[in-house]
Amino acid sequence: SVAMLSSNDGQSGLPTNKTYDFYGDFTQGFEIKGLGLQRIGAYAYIGKSPTYFQTSGGTPVAGAGSGNRSFYRAGAYGLWYLGKFDFATFYMHGADNVFLGTSTPANDPSALPVGAKGPTWNGGFVEAHYTYNPQLILVARYELVRMDRVTRFDKLRSFGSLDAWTIGYRWYPIMSS
Repeated sequence: SVAMLSSNDGQSGLPTNKTYDFYGDFTQGFEIKGLGLQRIGAYAYIGKSPTYFQTSGGTPVAGAGSGNRSFYRAGAYGLWYLGKFDFATFYMHGADNVFLGTSTPANDPSALPVGAKGPTWNGGFVEAHYTYNPQLILVARYELVRMDRVTRFDKLRSFGSLDAWTIGYRWYPIMSS
């Protein structure tokens, strides 16, 4: 699938800024004998966002976003089935322009902090399900984000990084044919 998006929820006139974003998602399914359908895919979201707005009496003017700077998110995913187990895997790489990463208006480059860089990061998750029976499914998920380059704190590379574990279950107590 391919989509061209405005930053205004599809309304005409581009009230937020004057750019469009692009989203693309490409998937492929394939059968593995004895295991069933497996699916892999790749995606990208690429766009620009304003760094400042024209104002009237201190209030931002709709449609007056300016100083657009680029950002992107891209990655891959897979859905894997192994009998009563299934796994979802997901990976993403993201990057923002230095003006977006520091919330600095692009019309004032002197306001950029000394040594500032555009942030980049990698993230993803693995989620596993075990279908004990149609009424009970056990769930486990591990998520992570790793900052590759932080905006201003190179010595604190782990700033913004995270790890999260989740375990749980889905129980459907009333189920009948």
